[in-house]
Amino acid sequence: MGKVSKITLHKKRNDRYHIYFQKDGREQYGFTVNEDVLVKHGIQKGVTLTEDQLIVIKKDEEKSKALHRALHFLSFRMRTIKEMRIYLRDQEITDEEVNEIMDRLDDMKLLDDGAFAESYVRTKVNTQKKGPMKIRMELKEKGVAAIYIDRALKQFSEEEQYRMAFELAEKKQRSYKNQSIQQMKQKLVQFLVQKGFPAGLASSVVKELDFGTEQDEAEQEALEKQGEKAARKYAKYDGWEQERRIKQYLYGRGFPFEKIDRWLEDWKHREEE
Repeated sequence: MGKVSKITLHKKRNDRYHIYFQKDGREQYGFTVNEDVLVKHGIQKGVTLTEDQLIVIKKDEEKSKALHRALHFLSFRMRTIKEMRIYLRDQEITDEEVNEIMDRLDDMKLLDDGAFAESYVRTKVNTQKKGPMKIRMELKEKGVAAIYIDRALKQFSEEEQYRMAFELAEKKQRSYKNQSIQQMKQKLVQFLVQKGFPAGLASSVVKELDFGTEQDEAEQEALEKQGEKAARKYAKYDGWEQERRIKQYLYGRGFPFEKIDRWLEDWKHREEE
């Protein structure tokens, strides 16, 4: 390539250097490298670099840039080993170079799936109120080994899971209006399971919720609204067939048989007046 004639510092980054060469009596720009590559290859003014040396330098520069990108990737939040490996494979470097960078990051104590799992559980529990099954699934997708997941989830005790699930269900309960109590219970169990809580725990929590007088009155109001809707829907049918279809419609929405029968009797009396 030729003799290095000048080395200047990058204007915006103090860890990168521009390398210039003397060629045909003129000073020409050659390439730019990170500081670690500059030091590793002893690049300084007056040194002559061969084409073979330049190939090695450029290869090391690509690895150095990939390492710096990996460090930048880590600056936003912790990453799992799987996440980092996938990121590096997208950087257009060989598998061998990926392994070298992974080893460097490991030596720097920057990749720790166990610590990642501990932090992840705390974050998801405290900020997103997720249940243990959903957290386990997400950690598994990120490549965290089962032994680390199990250890991290120990901090999320069954008592804490129950308390959180109860608070979530109690709050969600208020949003289910114009529905039967049975339908509400089914939706609350489904809601907790979707949040990542075990089905058994979800059922136990819902059984403990208060579905008292206020909710009973709300259910009766919902039954009346749904009953009127069903009556209009099946108005083309007469007598017993209409009643059968209305009953089927209301029961399918979780209303108890005895309440449906009472409503039907009241409805028929009103229709006869």
